[in-house]
Amino acid sequence: MPQPLGILFGPWAPDLQNVPQQLNAAPGPQMVPSADCLNVYYQDGAYRCLPAPAATGPALTAQVLGAFTYYDDVAGKEIVFAGTAAGMNELLDGAWSAIPFTTTGIVYLSGIPLLLTQGSPLLGYLGTMTAGNWHGVSTSEVGYDTVRSIGSISPVDDVNGYKIGQVYDFNSSSGTSFIFSIGTYATPAPNLGASYFQEVYLSSLSATFLASAASYSFSSGVNSWQWSTAAGFVTGTNYPVEIIY
Repeated sequence: MPQPLGILFGPWAPDLQNVPQQLNAAPGPQMVPSADCLNVYYQDGAYRCLPAPAATGPALTAQVLGAFTYYDDVAGKEIVFAGTAAGMNELLDGAWSAIPFTTTGIVYLSGIPLLLTQGSPLLGYLGTMTAGNWHGVSTSEVGYDTVRSIGSISPVDDVNGYKIGQVYDFNSSSGTSFIFSIGTYATPAPNLGASYFQEVYLSSLSATFLASAASYSFSSGVNSWQWSTAAGFVTGTNYPVEIIY
């Protein structure tokens, strides 16, 4: 009956090639060097287990998708920035806090407003509308309207690929209003709902139209928002149009 063979793990040699080791045919304990060691380190003549991961601070309520550290030389503090699916957060003095985003800023250069949009392209749409006009018996429009074939806008598609159908002031005997729509009869869009976007911003007119303040309707593939205040478009003028989602 063969004798049992005992193997003693010898000194850790991490640079040793991972190749088979020749064992003696004689029975008895034999020493084999260790080339691969997992979750251990060598200290004071022995292998020691790596300590378990330890938390360095409080946990976020959402999964961290990426993080980096920053050292503030002035304040003498280290700050951890972590990104989640919902936004950015910072760990400072042992507490997490959300970092608000500024999506829009306006810089005036010699009286010319320059609109800057920060963040992902999916956060907003920025295009240019050229105002046209149409006159009926008791009503009129100034702006862009695919139904009346007046004016133009570029790009025509919003950030989700839906056609922008109307951006115009509507005038009638009962008053004026601003109308904005997504989807056309030729290229319909699904029912997007009243809260599809947050606001329509017209930088050159300093006008903000909140979706929550509009009267919303959906019919035959056209989503329409209407406000009781007109934008003040002038025929033949170009206007930057931003949709903030």
